Amino acid sequence: MKLPYEKHVEFNDYLTSQVRLLVENGYNCFAEIVDELPGYYPEIIRSELKKRTYSRETNSRINKILANIAQQHKSQLVCDINSNHIPHPLDFDWRFTESSKQKLRAYIGKDATTVLCIGCPSFYEHLIQTDPNADATYHLIDKNADRHFAIKSTNQRLCIQSINIERASLGHIKADIVFIDPPWYEYHLEQFIKAASICLKLSKTVVLVGPPLGTRKSIPDEYNSLVNIAHSSGCELCSVKTNEISYDMPLFEKNSLRSIGIRNVKRSWRKGDLLIFTKKKHTENIRLLQGQNDDRVDEVYRFDKIEVRLNEALKTDIHKKLHLFGKHGILKDVSSKLVERTKANLVTSGGRFMYTHDTKWAKSFLKKAQKNLSEKGTFENVLFACEEERNLCKLIQEEIQEATDYYTTR
Repeated sequence: MKLPYEKHVEFNDYLTSQVRLLVENGYNCFAEIVDELPGYYPEIIRSELKKRTYSRETNSRINKILANIAQQHKSQLVCDINSNHIPHPLDFDWRFTESSKQKLRAYIGKDATTVLCIGCPSFYEHLIQTDPNADATYHLIDKNADRHFAIKSTNQRLCIQSINIERASLGHIKADIVFIDPPWYEYHLEQFIKAASICLKLSKTVVLVGPPLGTRKSIPDEYNSLVNIAHSSGCELCSVKTNEISYDMPLFEKNSLRSIGIRNVKRSWRKGDLLIFTKKKHTENIRLLQGQNDDRVDEVYRFDKIEVRLNEALKTDIHKKLHLFGKHGILKDVSSKLVERTKANLVTSGGRFMYTHDTKWAKSFLKKAQKNLSEKGTFENVLFACEEERNLCKLIQEEIQEATDYYTTR
């Protein structure tokens, strides 16, 4: 089938024309404009509005929109997800909203005996809780699966591999349906569709959630390449639904936007496109690319509703006991390509990125603070040996409150 992705004559010109059209048609709320432009990051849309290159009347409307951009949208006060797992910026898991989980689950046929999820552990959690097919076996392949589930499950119907897709054991899985939610980069999209093809039975279905057109100007080319790779792997594209699947904005993304003054966005502003593939033929010798494995090994410290990760192996030329990147540790966006992110060896689940050259100190303090909170339910009696300990403890306390407010179902 023909993909519904046409190259815009000029990516930025298209955004300009769409923003003008929305404002002239009466859109007066920043959150509503973001919602109508799937894929475009809110900061990009704000920058476009700030240009004010329109008529005097349109520019006047834009001024009112920008004036309310820092006002928190009411949807952020309502938690729409049901999970005990704590999201983390180093995970590839972005939770679907509950309504989107229902849409995806509907693709599982009554005769499906083997269901595979790749890179979407919270959706897998939803499936095993609702158990749509009582006799089915559910497989999960995810590099952080061991943080979601007890790997040594006594339930023979639950098969979990906590490993990067490049290293996973795939050949023994013969699935009736495969759900894949790759990181939104071309490399991962191609890796995941190849892995799904290896595991899929003939004439069965791959359900892929991918980036919408506005994510970046190369999306049309990336999807054309993806369809060609799927074809060479024995799968054909059957249907595309644009902007079909909503994600629940994680706390670390909320904090990132808040750090640059943007709060007027819906909790479900991030949308994904839904692509359905069917396996038409068996193809031999499908090879996953090697070389982008993430061998990062972190120690994880749990503090109530948040986690702190420490990577003792990562070293930089920063000689500080505690260095905060960005604005108070929060980076301007959530891209894994940010240089500051790659230098951080101390990271919180709310997206605070830090570096310490004294990992021995950090390890000792985190254990002490964790023990104090576990036993006494407070940090009040923690004795600080230095100002860095006081500052780190304050950040943890702030984030615990943020997570409590954000992930409490109302």
